[in-house]
Amino acid sequence: MILLAGALAGCPKSESDAGKAAPSATVSAAQPASPDAEAPPDANAKPAGQGASFGGSYKIAPGLMYIPETKDYGNVKQVKDDPEKHVGEGTLTLEVAADGKITGTVDTGPAAPGLVDGSVIEGELRGVIRRKEPKDDGLTGTFIATRSADAVEGRLSLADTNAAIVREGTFSLKKK
Repeated sequence: MILLAGALAGCPKSESDAGKAAPSATVSAAQPASPDAEAPPDANAKPAGQGASFGGSYKIAPGLMYIPETKDYGNVKQVKDDPEKHVGEGTLTLEVAADGKITGTVDTGPAAPGLVDGSVIEGELRGVIRRKEPKDDGLTGTFIATRSADAVEGRLSLADTNAAIVREGTFSLKKK
């Protein structure tokens, strides 16, 4: 009996006992605010702003693929890249909505036809470029850009469907 009583005394509280604890200070802070009190900012709210359309050009050149020289990657080899494939210039359009959502198209050039989706995150335009026709062997990837009052400047990181061809580029767009 003494052993059983000692064992029970050393057990942690059950969930029903935990609910009987004294309320914490954060519970009392959750009291309804007075009607005059200002509501706290919503952490998930998107920045308010004005929507805008941008159009301009991009330029893509061969990129570098880094393969570590460790034994884990000893048998990994880069596929021979044709430096003339998927390079050059083209046109790109972006729509930046007031809520921060970005849509657009890659209209001409080595990454066309493509669709653009993204968001304004911490003041930067970030997103992806995907194929308009998913079964073609075109370029997909990411972009990151900055926006001024009447322009967008950014960079592209792209690859073909099996990542054998890596391309990097820049783009410069003006407000329409």
